[in-house]
Amino acid sequence: MDKQDRQAGVPCEGAKIESTGLLAQMAHGADRAQVATILDLDPEDILDFSANINPYGFTPAMQEALKTASGHIQQYPDPHARPLLEALAQRRQLEAWQIVPGSGGADLIFRLAGVFARLFGSKERQASRKAQVLLTAPTFSEYAQAFSQAGFVLQSYPLAPDWDFQVGPGILDSLDETIQVCILCQPNNPTGLTIDPSLLTQIRQACRNRGIYLVMDECFLDFLDPADQPVYSLKTGLSEQEIIIKSLTKLFAIPGLRLGWLELGSSNLADQVRAATPPWQVSGPAQAVGLAALATPEEDIQAWRQQLAGERQRLSRALTQAGAKVYPSQANFLFFAWDYPTLQLDLLTQSKPPILIRNCANYRGLGPGFWRVAVKSPAENDTLIAALKSLGGGQTISTTLLQQGQDIGHSEARQARQTARKTQTPAHPEPAKAIMVLGTASSVGKSALATGLCRLLTQEGYRVRPFKSQNMSREYYSLPKGGRLATAQALMAEACRTDLQPEMNPVLLVPRSDTGSDVYVLGQYWQSLAAKDYYQVRNQLWPTVQAAYQKLAAEADIIVVEGAGSPAEINLRQDDFVNLGLADRLDLPCILVGDIDRGGVFASLYGTLALCQDQGGDHIKALVINKFRGDPAILKPGLVDFKELTGLPILGTLPYLPDLQLDAEDSLSDQEGHYSRTQREASYDRLADNLRQHLDWAALMEIVNGHKL
Repeated sequence: MDKQDRQAGVPCEGAKIESTGLLAQMAHGADRAQVATILDLDPEDILDFSANINPYGFTPAMQEALKTASGHIQQYPDPHARPLLEALAQRRQLEAWQIVPGSGGADLIFRLAGVFARLFGSKERQASRKAQVLLTAPTFSEYAQAFSQAGFVLQSYPLAPDWDFQVGPGILDSLDETIQVCILCQPNNPTGLTIDPSLLTQIRQACRNRGIYLVMDECFLDFLDPADQPVYSLKTGLSEQEIIIKSLTKLFAIPGLRLGWLELGSSNLADQVRAATPPWQVSGPAQAVGLAALATPEEDIQAWRQQLAGERQRLSRALTQAGAKVYPSQANFLFFAWDYPTLQLDLLTQSKPPILIRNCANYRGLGPGFWRVAVKSPAENDTLIAALKSLGGGQTISTTLLQQGQDIGHSEARQARQTARKTQTPAHPEPAKAIMVLGTASSVGKSALATGLCRLLTQEGYRVRPFKSQNMSREYYSLPKGGRLATAQALMAEACRTDLQPEMNPVLLVPRSDTGSDVYVLGQYWQSLAAKDYYQVRNQLWPTVQAAYQKLAAEADIIVVEGAGSPAEINLRQDDFVNLGLADRLDLPCILVGDIDRGGVFASLYGTLALCQDQGGDHIKALVINKFRGDPAILKPGLVDFKELTGLPILGTLPYLPDLQLDAEDSLSDQEGHYSRTQREASYDRLADNLRQHLDWAALMEIVNGHKL
């Protein structure tokens, strides 16, 4: 049977069941030869999405180093890889004794298991601690394989699907006197999720207090932004009982060369690992290519990260539209649930070329219906997206580059205010003024309008700070000192050209099920609550919210406050400090935004005003109509009538702005991200320019300054 015949047929139902079972049993998804044998395919034809390899990582310099090293293949390399060791120590800013090279992460995991087996081999230690190793489930399977073969008893901390497979505070209870070693993967494989920095700090402290060795596999951590990596890593303050596993395999795309290393805080343990390492463990070609990889400029690596982040978001949207539930990965792969039993087989037999994805059914703690795909080059991702569209009926995902806005120069008013600020220091500075943006519903454009105001007011020379008392978002930015800030407020802070502060979003709800969320207060994990329980206790958080606002008010001229959802949600008014309840507590002037693109904008504005009439509605000073398409002259009669009907001025009708290059706050948003800072800056200026042209600026500033129109 030739190649064309092999790919022409689709298996019958019985063959599909048998093939699906065989594929699911494979220990590694990247075994193309075994896949080809099962399905009678040519392995060279298979497009492999099961191996999480950076498509940009194998640089020309590395290719040249491999070519040169191949000419010395008959010579012994340095037995201890000393030049590579020195380069690693310099790159990682560690002492050379802290690093032990090896032939890939798997080699180091098995070697470490053997060292720990000898360390805990005495009868006394076995009796007192029962030689247990704590693993999350699911996670990389080689941890369990290596430590079970070394004689350890494995204990699992299950990651619950209802909580999106996040490591939660319950792991602290599992770190008891029976545990000798805890192994974590950051970001975790196969989920791509990171552990919250505040919880990681608690885990580290618990391990130190109880004499537990903490091993962190950070092979995928390099795909995070460098500013975020320190809060997720053990490297900062590495203790004697902490070990990091690193590898060049994923970032630099060299799985065939096998190159990794351990970072240890204990010189004694490092010596024991070195003693268990045979000479020439790292081959000559691997040493040469590793040195070339470590010389790669950081700006090149950062460009890879940005490209992969954008492609990851694009794949996430395609999978979601096709019918999958996608988990918010921070690595170069996506983990998703899809009740499609033959998905892997169908992609291999019905796509051209055949596409191989990872079936995660054999991960500890998982089962059928969980899958993982790598993030590859745009062209390769296009192939997968087209296949997903064919299988799941999803919509076409656009790859068109988005239009960037234009830079706006300094206004005379801005220059004057900046000059005055440099020459005057008031003895008693005035408290900040404020403007609050409310919406008739979610996604009517509150965040975009607030972000545009942040940039426009900043351009006008004001010191501006964003504030949202409570936000619900799966996506977040990492704060400089650890913790989480909702994406919308992080973007607004950028638009204000100011640093991220936890006070900008004092309460963040991260959904973990249809009825529950993790609650973060000032960026730090507080507790996990069902919705009904949160609303019973949320008023306890008001003093924190009030103090956060006051802190920002002390350093700003104007605070741009964003509401959440709609102020007309009468079931949520008790103890409200998010919408008009906040406006009432802090005496904030508000503008109400309606989305004309959805239809019924006048009804939604009027209905919101009517429902809020006796519940703080007097704080609403003006209206804005957003996302208008078409001829404004057609809308004008309705605006005149509506102003007479409500007695409130309409500050402007804002045109619809497609293709804003801003990070989406939720994976189901209409926007795509992750975008570069340059792209986001252009979008902030574009939003500001839109407001400058279409908003009654003088009327808005009268509201800000306390004059009722």
